[in-house]
Amino acid sequence: MIFFKFTHTNPSFGDILEVVTSLKRNATSNPGSSTDAQESDLQDIIRGKNGNLAVIGESALYVRRAYKDLYLLVTDPDPDSKFIITGTSGVGKTCFLLYLLIQLLCNDDNVTIIFQPRDGKTCYCFKGSNLETGKIDDFSDDLYSPKTWYLVDSKQPSIDTKSSNSARTVVAASPNSLNNSKFQDFAKDVVNRYYMPPWTIEELKACQKHIFKQVPEDMMLEMFDRAGGVPRYVLRLPARVIKKHQDINNSEVWDKIINKSMEQIEDAILEVKSFDDLILCFTENTNYAKISSRIIHQWPDPSYEDYYFEWASNYIYKSVMRKLDKF
Repeated sequence: MIFFKFTHTNPSFGDILEVVTSLKRNATSNPGSSTDAQESDLQDIIRGKNGNLAVIGESALYVRRAYKDLYLLVTDPDPDSKFIITGTSGVGKTCFLLYLLIQLLCNDDNVTIIFQPRDGKTCYCFKGSNLETGKIDDFSDDLYSPKTWYLVDSKQPSIDTKSSNSARTVVAASPNSLNNSKFQDFAKDVVNRYYMPPWTIEELKACQKHIFKQVPEDMMLEMFDRAGGVPRYVLRLPARVIKKHQDINNSEVWDKIINKSMEQIEDAILEVKSFDDLILCFTENTNYAKISSRIIHQWPDPSYEDYYFEWASNYIYKSVMRKLDKF
């Protein structure tokens, strides 16, 4: 049974419970399998039951290896129960929160999870097979139970980070969001900070094949060569632009789709007007965090706890160097 505390709610959040029920049923009918996402209908794909999945707005979720690794890290019985998941903008940090939500519901029938979306106006509280909605203050008792999971998308959590009795908190946020002054009180006290990597070409191909079929593989590969391993630019934006065009195989239309999908990245390149600007991108200066994430990517080490910088693509590197050579 799904219980809604308030009438105005996002039905796709209720659909998550149906997804969980389906995964559990599959595990029961196939004892050799598990409720892990890799055991769903197409190995690494979790599909919505009644339309697009909550949070991500797509019909299915592609489960990356990094999601599974990070799941193990945040569910490890660490005495410090606050976590930040960050990394290059657009690589799937919000998707990880959705995966974490589904996995927690699959693996514990009595778990309590509060999910606070990016807009933050309505929060969703899962208690086993029940779903309640309301403002974050409506769940204050649960927020101060160490047995509760509190998943937050790109917002300052509504808890006292110094309290030992607060919920196990996982915040997904881009470097740009973390540089916001509103995040500082939370971020400065968090020990467990993990970095999500950009996507490999193999991951992008799998996601295109099963979720973004409307984006031709050749177009995806061209976008990858230009933008690097960020599905926001390589798959999601092209998929949206394609909806406005019919003959996408026409060379002019093709180029228009590519150029439209690259607009934010090209704008970021234009913002680099000197070598000093470029250096600030690599130092994650607050004023440059938004553009730097589009042209320079963070690649984590195997522990996900540290990272190094790499150019998003050879195309971006050459574009920036040509621009700076003029000075």
